[in-house]
Amino acid sequence: MPFLVHQLLGNLIEPKLMAKGLDLHPLTVVVALTFWGTVWNLSGAVLSVPITCAIRLWLEEINHPYAKSVHRFFGAPLSSGGTVESEPTSSCDLGLP
Repeated sequence: MPFLVHQLLGNLIEPKLMAKGLDLHPLTVVVALTFWGTVWNLSGAVLSVPITCAIRLWLEEINHPYAKSVHRFFGAPLSSGGTVESEPTSSCDLGLP
């Protein structure tokens, strides 16, 4: 039972709460926790979200196309990088018959 509670809190509830407060996608929070926890063990797991937020804020200030694309990835890791309105959704939007 403690394992199930820990997994539920650690993998579902905490990432959603942290994502809302820190403007990070929940998947980004989970990946950051996994990465920094692997690199620095317990201290990396504790500092994973602050480190990721600092990197995100640092990338926001850099005026470079690669930095902007990585910054967008922190907010929406599963998107293709463009807005939904600009992408054609049917053959009518492409001007095809």
